[in-house]
Amino acid sequence: MTQWFDLGGAKLRVVADDDLIAPLSQYLGELACDPAAQADFTLSIEVGREVSPPVKAPLLCRGPLPESGLPCEISALGAERWIVLPGRLSLHVAPEQRLAAMRVRPESKDAIGGSAAIFAIDAVLAAADQWIVHAAALHLPNSGRALMAFAPSGAGKTTLALALALDGFGLLTDDIVVLVRGTGGAREIWGLPRSLRVHRRTGALLPEIGGLLHDRWNADDEQTLSRAVLKSLVRAPKPCPTPLAAICLLGERVRGDHVLKPMSKAEALVRLAGDNLRKEPNGVVAGDARRFEAMASAVTLTPVYELRVGEPLRSVPGLIRRTLDG
Repeated sequence: MTQWFDLGGAKLRVVADDDLIAPLSQYLGELACDPAAQADFTLSIEVGREVSPPVKAPLLCRGPLPESGLPCEISALGAERWIVLPGRLSLHVAPEQRLAAMRVRPESKDAIGGSAAIFAIDAVLAAADQWIVHAAALHLPNSGRALMAFAPSGAGKTTLALALALDGFGLLTDDIVVLVRGTGGAREIWGLPRSLRVHRRTGALLPEIGGLLHDRWNADDEQTLSRAVLKSLVRAPKPCPTPLAAICLLGERVRGDHVLKPMSKAEALVRLAGDNLRKEPNGVVAGDARRFEAMASAVTLTPVYELRVGEPLRSVPGLIRRTLDG
């Protein structure tokens, strides 16, 4: 079966059986589109043993994946990449041919929708000069512009994004932003629309969100909240490239009033790079130099602020609106 998806203007064709495409729906479901005359990138998925990289392809890095902890090996030869989860699946990406091929063992189909999917989507976007950044993004109220909010995992991106969404901001994503590089630089963003992972504390801080949650929590005190359920409370627009109005980096919490102030663009770029660039013993993983260039362009062209959250949480949206309006 063949399905088509629109990733910020880049047309992705996925060729696979229905049960192999289904795990991708958490990322691509809202991006489905009609068939195009030509694909910008083609991803094929089939059942089988992993495909090993050529012997002459050097190993870039080896280690556990951030979300699942599964072992992963990444090798490269020229522009081509091989991502292998031993005993589970492999992904071969050939950017110059605009092709990617995933092979998954029958008992490991659930792994398709994890980090392997992000690797594949990242390859598609990179071919279109679009770059994934670990951040949240929201439409500003009554505006055709967007805000990008950055913090490392566990530092409050999802809580902030939901607090803003409950106050009229349009939720694009709480975790995966795509920077779009045009002729004038990285001036637009959109969000990969996956379900949110909500912490127990977030449900307590935001009772409206807490009312959508059940009493079953994982080992990290989190549970998944789908965008479909969330839309009963907030706006969650269909993703499309939107002009970037501001970048906000979360700092340490403060007692008393919130603090929102301009920050050094150099410091902001260092913090963004530290959380978004993969590294190997000899430096940044090949290909991430262009991701860094996109981040640097966005920071250079956009007002950048540091937000230190105090109390009450629900007054943060008003502070951000007043600051950006001013």
